Amino acid sequence: MKNYDRNWLMLMMACFFVLPTISLHAAENGKGNSNSNKFEVATSVSKLVFDTSNAPDLNKWTKEKFAPAIKEWVVKLTDVMASDGWKPPKKINFQFVVVKLKSADGAPAWALPSENQVCLRVDWFRENLDGEALGSTIHELTHVLQNYWTEGCDEKNCPEWASEGYADYIRWVLFEPESKGCDFVLREPEKYHYNDSYRVTAHFFGFVESRFPGTMKKLNAALRDHSFDDGKFWKKTTGKTAKELEADWRAANKEAAAKSKAKAE
Repeated sequence: MKNYDRNWLMLMMACFFVLPTISLHAAENGKGNSNSNKFEVATSVSKLVFDTSNAPDLNKWTKEKFAPAIKEWVVKLTDVMASDGWKPPKKINFQFVVVKLKSADGAPAWALPSENQVCLRVDWFRENLDGEALGSTIHELTHVLQNYWTEGCDEKNCPEWASEGYADYIRWVLFEPESKGCDFVLREPEKYHYNDSYRVTAHFFGFVESRFPGTMKKLNAALRDHSFDDGKFWKKTTGKTAKELEADWRAANKEAAAKSKAKAE
């Protein structure tokens, strides 16, 4: 996940420096390799490894709810995100980690794509098992599967707004559309731009895909092979420029907002 705020850097440092210490300490006490706290789930595309060593109280939830949902969506996303020459990771790790931050605004989960790993912050997950726990993990799982940040990747051919927008598109538009997590853009249609990243861009992507089916599959492929060019991709794929699509998106948002308001009255 390409994010440059200070909390994210702290989380990354925790992954690389704190986790090995925690794991070593657990192993020395005979707890690190407990079968009940670390288990594997086989799928038709990847082997999933779940490690609750740092949160044994979440073991039951992980086995009964979390792991089955991730298993289902790893298979779905492998199909949704397929592109020429790409293969899903043979193994993906999901590890609950203990990270103490000065600010409560730290990321609840984060991906280490090069290591095929998703880190899950224990304190946040304990408070959100029935809320955003699954959705936030789907976002980070998408980053692992994207495999965008390889040699040759730069901000032009793989911009952060597009990669984060795509991950949120997977989460909010495909995984949990009923939550309407992107619909806040309807309240102020003129305020937002297609490349504002995260949920805003996800909403734009959902609009474009509804008008031009298959565009998101082509976008994912272009970001992955570093052929994406914001000035050319949209015109070539849809026949309209990004700005033209943005204008259509805003018009549709205004219309949807007006209908919603009239219905409420």
